[in-house]
Amino acid sequence: MARALTPTAVQGQDAGTTQSPGALPDRLRDVEHLEEVMTTPSAALIAALQALPGDIIILGVGGKIGPTLARLAKRAAPGKRVVGVARFLPTWCSWRAASSARPATRT
Repeated sequence: MARALTPTAVQGQDAGTTQSPGALPDRLRDVEHLEEVMTTPSAALIAALQALPGDIIILGVGGKIGPTLARLAKRAAPGKRVVGVARFLPTWCSWRAASSARPATRT
């Protein structure tokens, strides 16, 4: 059964912008639009992450989906600190250069 797609899923980069579960654009314009769609949190995700106590830690942030997951978490809970842990850094470093992410330091 085909699901109807609507182009209203993503409206901007504001952390308050949410994506309804069944709404996706008809097509993706470019890589930036794809990233926007993938990191727009649903209302349920926003509620779930904001209800959790403390910070959010993402293990494997240097992997294939790690940077996208970190951005999604930060957009869903902008008031929380999102900490990424990576064993391998090349992917993380190239993504970090294009974002406002900063590595945690060892103590």
